[in-house]
Amino acid sequence: LLNSATVSNIFKEVAVYITGHTEPPNSELKEMILQNGGSVRMFFRKSAITHIIASNLPDVKRKLWKNDLVVEPQWIVDCVKAQKLLPVAKYILYKQENNIKDIYDSKDDDDSKGHPIPETTSANFVGDFYSNSRLHHLSTSATELRHYASKFQAEYHPSFFPSNFDQTSNMVMVHVDIDCFFVAIALRKKPHLRGLPVCVTHGNPGEKPNSYAEISSCSYEARAHGVRNGMFMGKATALCPTLVTVPYEFEEYQNASQEFYRILISKTPKIEVVSCDEAYIEISDIVEC
Repeated sequence: LLNSATVSNIFKEVAVYITGHTEPPNSELKEMILQNGGSVRMFFRKSAITHIIASNLPDVKRKLWKNDLVVEPQWIVDCVKAQKLLPVAKYILYKQENNIKDIYDSKDDDDSKGHPIPETTSANFVGDFYSNSRLHHLSTSATELRHYASKFQAEYHPSFFPSNFDQTSNMVMVHVDIDCFFVAIALRKKPHLRGLPVCVTHGNPGEKPNSYAEISSCSYEARAHGVRNGMFMGKATALCPTLVTVPYEFEEYQNASQEFYRILISKTPKIEVVSCDEAYIEISDIVEC
């Protein structure tokens, strides 16, 4: 991305990838970076970026990028204000890891019915936990979705031959990310919860004020109370006592993801699979620039 209205070159050695909801918004951060000599990557490629900018990360990306430089948006704002590249130490995004057993801290949660809660003393605890976790779903779904993407490409565009997504001036890349994906899927079967503060988690509100069950997705009504993805249930229920929890529905996520990719690929075969609710598509063949 280029911008002719350069104010300074404080970010001349900086190439960032911005992910998720940020404050200031993504568009304002991009403008600040570009006007001060930096560059912004439209999609993640480790070798092409110096910093990942995020206010919060889901658990799967936190693990994926645990060795990368992930900093809060305020670093950009403060650098521009100071008109120099500030040290990143105090801006590094850090989240405390979950207590793995506490994710199963609700024996009455609807999601646990039919799924025995593994005991930490069991020799198979890690395997049992992982096979029933959203991390298992996310890690396996990407592989499965690449398979379905290839299948849909062959179905809708039989003459297409996959190519690399190198950034060029002729490409028109679109980042498609479904908002509040897990919650949106839940609300399809629970329309009476629309307009209420809702989150997807293994936890149960009110059971433990210090619960470390993690929220993977929350509605905008919940966000209005300060609830965020990745937040522990104990803190979330303190902020929003009326918070409604719904269980994971992995099969429903899988079905919705396949439909999501089928719709995208029916329009263009040039796609990069990211996750169950996120993809990049190249649309220069179907738009007028």
